[in-house]
Amino acid sequence: MKSIKELTSERAGLFEANKALLNKADSEGRALNSEERSEYDKRDAEIDKLGEEIKGRTDDEVRRQRAESLAKEMDRPLPRQTEPGKLGKDEASGLTVNYGRAGQLSIDMLAEVDPQLASRFQTLSSPKYGKAFGRYLRTGEQLGLVVGDDARGGVTAATGFLSNFIKFLDDAATIRQHATVLAPTSLKSVGALSYDTDYNDADWSAEVPASDISEDSAARFGKRELTPHLFSKMVKTSRKMLRNSSLNVEQFLAQRLAYKFAITENKAYLTGDGADQPIGLFTASNDGIPTSRDTTCASTTVFTADELIDLQHSVKDAYRQNGKWIVSRTFRKMCRKLKDGNGQYLMTMATASSMDTLLERPMIVDENAPSTFTTGQYIALFGDISFFYIQDGLDLEIQRLDELYAGKNQVGWIGRKETDAMPVLAEAFGRLKLG
Repeated sequence: MKSIKELTSERAGLFEANKALLNKADSEGRALNSEERSEYDKRDAEIDKLGEEIKGRTDDEVRRQRAESLAKEMDRPLPRQTEPGKLGKDEASGLTVNYGRAGQLSIDMLAEVDPQLASRFQTLSSPKYGKAFGRYLRTGEQLGLVVGDDARGGVTAATGFLSNFIKFLDDAATIRQHATVLAPTSLKSVGALSYDTDYNDADWSAEVPASDISEDSAARFGKRELTPHLFSKMVKTSRKMLRNSSLNVEQFLAQRLAYKFAITENKAYLTGDGADQPIGLFTASNDGIPTSRDTTCASTTVFTADELIDLQHSVKDAYRQNGKWIVSRTFRKMCRKLKDGNGQYLMTMATASSMDTLLERPMIVDENAPSTFTTGQYIALFGDISFFYIQDGLDLEIQRLDELYAGKNQVGWIGRKETDAMPVLAEAFGRLKLG
């Protein structure tokens, strides 16, 4: 097979030959004769044919380079809470503990608590299962795989695939990067985590107090539990692409599924109503952030610098020090025009190593943040987002679809995941609402 360079050289030679033919006729003051015209048209058709082949080969090379670049990018470890933790010894039990994401325990520790779950986790973590899962994604073979409980079918993903998937999910879902992401659970629900009222401050006391230390009964826990809810997304690709040996199917699926899940999750993290989905940060709810945490603008369409300051200072210093703004692009555009009494802009634009800041605190601009500037609408939130908890289900199930897209020569995969989320401490947040 000729190289792209050889094809290009051959095409250039044909072009020069046709050019010489035209120049010869011009120098003799005549048009091409029938024999010359036939020769010219034959070469011209070959030039077009070579041009199409060169373009196709060049596009394929670009695709290959992009695939290789993407594979390297996806293999690069991401410095966040989803990275594997360090192994250590638990002093109480003497067992090996993995101090990883959200304090996950190793299989050794898990076996002490739930032997059946530990056995399942060990199966999903084995290299043999990982290879079998990879074959299933590429060919549909299910031999030796754990089929999920869902009646619609689906295979439980290997832990290596799940770890990669979560890294991409964290990258694509803005709120996950700043929230507290709990370790995945196999439980139907996780207990009442929300603090309706926090504990009082600690008291000074003598080494030997005159009376017993009194019980702090101020704290009140909410009634809502974190219950991972099921949602699904589907991606597809052509069979020709699937046959391409340079395509890493697991990496491709981990990235594309994570991106599609992230869009749905991130929207729910901001505006979810709590009915079989997360309670969003911009949703007024006694189980999340109540209306008592709202700062209302005097206008029904715009906000002022003073109102932004009022909102920020409605949050206690303990939370304000780690506070961040969550706003829409429309809000940011309006913010850029605001100045203080000295004519200084309130907002500082981002640099290569920092985020935009408003009143000296980072600003997260999210496409799913409310952007309708009318009466009674929320337009901004400020608070410590680490008090927004996200609880994922333990398993990610993937179902390969061979027949559904057979007519289009494509293969599809449906990913099924469970998650829930909610603000757990209302006083750590404040919202801005138009009047």
